[in-house]
Amino acid sequence: MRTVPAASLLVFAVRWCALLACGPLVMDANELGHPVFYEFAPGRDKVGYLNQTMTQDRHGFMYVASHASLRYNDGTQWLELPLPTETAGIRRFARTADGVIYAGGASVIGYLQGAGAAAKFISLADRLPPSEFGHDEIHDVLAAGPAVYFADEEKILRWQDEKFTAIPYRAPRRSRATRLHDVAGEAYVTSPGRPLSRIVADRLEPVADDPVLREDTIIMIEPDRAGGLVLLSARRGFHQLNDGRVTPLPQEANRWLAGKTILRATRMQGGELAVVFDAVSGGGGMRFDAAGRYVGPLDQTLGVYTKWFREVFCDREGGLWLGVNEGIFRIEWPSPITVFDVVNGLGTEPVTGIERREGVLYATTEEGVFRLRPMDAEGRGARFEQMRPDLGAAVGAPKRDAIVECPAAEPAGARWVAQADRI
Repeated sequence: MRTVPAASLLVFAVRWCALLACGPLVMDANELGHPVFYEFAPGRDKVGYLNQTMTQDRHGFMYVASHASLRYNDGTQWLELPLPTETAGIRRFARTADGVIYAGGASVIGYLQGAGAAAKFISLADRLPPSEFGHDEIHDVLAAGPAVYFADEEKILRWQDEKFTAIPYRAPRRSRATRLHDVAGEAYVTSPGRPLSRIVADRLEPVADDPVLREDTIIMIEPDRAGGLVLLSARRGFHQLNDGRVTPLPQEANRWLAGKTILRATRMQGGELAVVFDAVSGGGGMRFDAAGRYVGPLDQTLGVYTKWFREVFCDREGGLWLGVNEGIFRIEWPSPITVFDVVNGLGTEPVTGIERREGVLYATTEEGVFRLRPMDAEGRGARFEQMRPDLGAAVGAPKRDAIVECPAAEPAGARWVAQADRI
């Protein structure tokens, strides 16, 4: 597991002090550093490759589907759980209201019995009704109300009362684009070329039809306060559905999402949103607050080694998980604590001083004086840049060997001191 390196912990503590003591001044502009994160690597931590979906059980155990395997975390490493030999990989998980985890994928359909080391995968393949594709390629799974649903290119399977019911539903060949959505306990289904429908018992009930629904993949559906629905589409951002009409939702997030194609998205516990993009969009992702305002990117500027994400998941502790081809990351976001270190420009030496002058935050290290640049209009995160000695003197930046304090003008008269070996 990778944590923030020791060389940056001093900066981490300085940033925490700044947030506590200088909050109102700091938040006038986005001066947040990168989140704390943890890395789980295939060799060191026993996690697999091609980590495409994750979930968490009611006991807190995390599970990840890696290529053709299933693993859980025991608190120190990832351990494999046996799957049927014909399995070619779990694609999606779903958890019922009573805590049972279901899984579907390539030649795999079933649920987990037990938790952690005692967990056992129970296959439901022998309970399937006859069909052309069987369970060759289940690409979405949903638990809504009393039923669990599995979708492939020809049908939706409803598992309820210990039996399957097949609901015909043709999707574009090899598209894997049928999406199942839980909206207040009801199951909705979308697929390119088809209207939005609600699953009622063993039939589909049309809800709305619109080019946004037919021409795009719907990533997420949520209820809105006015009794309608909020739609997040892969290429067109947020829309609202009211009285059968689909219209763009006036939200800042749409400006940032323009020109991107969303692969996955998840809501955090406080309403924040994390999205990751497909390879055609250049990978990476974005973070938004609950009001749809841009918070920052999901890419190497956080300190992670890649921007090619396959999955995004929020755990019950409020952490954000990212599945990648060679491992997993857990990011402490949203969080009141962020970090400045070598990743966002502060260099590798210990911090010896920090001071705000005329609204600008400066830090001194053994390498020199650094000035904090807030997030810019293009969404590039806040970062420190090293100042030339002559320029630093010209703008009145603190000297490298200075012991500095927060000015008394900081809120509530708060004061703090940064020195070479402590804060």
